[in-house]
Amino acid sequence: MIRSALTTTASALLLTAAHARVDFATQVQPILVEHCLKCHREDQAKGDYRLDTRDAAFGDGIIVAGDADKSVFIELVELDIDDDDVMPPAKEEPLTEDEKKTLRDWVNEGAQWPEGLVLKMAAPVNFKKDIRPILDKLTPEERSKLKLWIQ
Repeated sequence: MIRSALTTTASALLLTAAHARVDFATQVQPILVEHCLKCHREDQAKGDYRLDTRDAAFGDGIIVAGDADKSVFIELVELDIDDDDVMPPAKEEPLTEDEKKTLRDWVNEGAQWPEGLVLKMAAPVNFKKDIRPILDKLTPEERSKLKLWIQ
């Protein structure tokens, strides 16, 4: 009896997880920021295409919410790695199969994008400005521990 209840509960959880909707903030946004924004943002729009805002990304029907098969965006990310038009380009790190599936599922589920959200690249770290002041505050003992940890 208990085994049957546990099996039913586990099956229900697996079924729910298998059909969970793609979350933009935790699944899609990191892919776009890591793989796309370098070349497709407001101040760097290669191919005259931007992926930093919903309006720009969906412009000209590049992303067709609810239909990945009609979305040029999905077509380009799913091209063979040797294709000249594959995105991201061959010189960059390619998307994993899981990332491609996430993007396809996101588009098929309606391509939800929070209102007003503008994607931004992470700011580069400047050692002198960002790290050095922190290191200057360390005691000699803390510096020794940090050196050991780095090694």
